[in-house]
Amino acid sequence: MTQLPILISGASGRLGRRVIEILLEQKLGPIIATTRTPNTQADLAEQGVDLRFADFDEISSLAAAFTGAKRILLISTNSFAERRVIQHRNAIEAAKQVGAEHLVYTSFSKASHSQLAFLTADHTATESILQESGLGYTILRNSFYADKVNGALADAASNGCIISAAGRGRIAYITREDCALAAAAALSSTYQGKRVLNITGPNLIDANELATLAGEVLGTKIVAVSVTNEEFQSRAIASGVPAPMASLLAAIERGISQGAMEIQSDDFEHLTGRPATPIIGSIGSYFSESVRSTDA
Repeated sequence: MTQLPILISGASGRLGRRVIEILLEQKLGPIIATTRTPNTQADLAEQGVDLRFADFDEISSLAAAFTGAKRILLISTNSFAERRVIQHRNAIEAAKQVGAEHLVYTSFSKASHSQLAFLTADHTATESILQESGLGYTILRNSFYADKVNGALADAASNGCIISAAGRGRIAYITREDCALAAAAALSSTYQGKRVLNITGPNLIDANELATLAGEVLGTKIVAVSVTNEEFQSRAIASGVPAPMASLLAAIERGISQGAMEIQSDDFEHLTGRPATPIIGSIGSYFSESVRSTDA
């Protein structure tokens, strides 16, 4: 474990916030956290976190915000395409300027060779910039969050089926909590080299297996209904999903059917010292939360 100054970007986001909480629980740091809205995170300041303003579109603000940090977590921004790559380049350049020793980046599965290039292109470009920067780095290629399936699970609970156009395409879903644990472990590590880690859940599952697991948790039969991409998109639009988003979701289903997410790794366990959460645990937690919300 390291006690060097650690910096987390995106402190206002769910992932960044949770990484900070984990580091505080482990009494690691000192911790620097950057956000465009530091005044909204006053409780973190009360716990000793050094909150700083940073705007990834302004490299001058990043250099000031990153000063003193030795290990930096760069959480991919919410922008898209060229703007996102520029923002990430600014952060990497700022890290070099302040003499950071190691940068941890949250990337995406198979970023260098994916059938989901429309999702991974920004990550591919960022990984290249990082690899050419001269910095030590840990690239965390996170799989899809387990909560990606929550919408399908909600429908399954009421309709008894999961609609999918992904065929037999399989995904090793990872919980957001596990992604936060992985990022915290990479930050607190003494590792100084260059590595790419695949952060996935312990099991690859397809839509049929997901339906079976959901049925086990609910105590009822859930079936997977396979549809074409066109029908998947039409159903999404009919349910109220905007057409551009429905098109994107259908394209993701197509990529999954082609093996885009077909990767499972034990890197999470090697990094954190504990096994990743199985998807059935996430499904059980989701339905437990739903029940509590209904009862409330």
